[in-house]
Amino acid sequence: MYIVMKKETFKSSPENTLGYFVYLPNDYNREEKYPLIVSLHGAGERGNGDDELERVNNIGLGRYFREKLMELPCIVLCPQCPADKVWNQLIYEVRDLILKIEEGYSVDITRVSVTGMSMGGYGSWELGMTFPEMFSAVAPICGGGMAWRAGALKGKPVWAFHGDADNVVSISESREMVEKARAGGADVKFIIFGGVDHNSWDPAYLDTKVIEWLLAQRNG
Repeated sequence: MYIVMKKETFKSSPENTLGYFVYLPNDYNREEKYPLIVSLHGAGERGNGDDELERVNNIGLGRYFREKLMELPCIVLCPQCPADKVWNQLIYEVRDLILKIEEGYSVDITRVSVTGMSMGGYGSWELGMTFPEMFSAVAPICGGGMAWRAGALKGKPVWAFHGDADNVVSISESREMVEKARAGGADVKFIIFGGVDHNSWDPAYLDTKVIEWLLAQRNG
């Protein structure tokens, strides 16, 4: 059971205000330190951060929490990307929002991880490559990125997922990122779901131990 902090907003820049959910365990205690998972949604869940914020809960971690399919001993941040943007355009804004959450909640800053699906998979790779010191682990699902930069993930735990029947984001996007990240010294696991189309997030989140794995990773 989670306590849901609805319709929080963050003025990330003069042009952008991010709406977001924060999920807290029902035994949340400010005297304890909790891991933080940052969850980035796909393109279909974008919105105005206000009356459209509930779209964040349509798929992925937000849906699992709402339907009580998953309960986690951690804090989960689910921001909403504005409709005219993609996550890769908001990397610094998301970074600043994470810092705000770290200041406002009882976060163990050595256990801050990022995961996301589709557009959020791209955003997860990009956040990890841009701010590797911030994250203890990265779990991109059916995403991709600028593979030539993947060496920035040297030493970082990465667990990537993709369906081999995905006709929205080609599996070659993940393959290239995984190859370059491994070559650059990242500790990469890669699961390919046979016969699975674009929705590889359900088997990734529900049928593997990726969430427990994220919580187990620690910087330093």
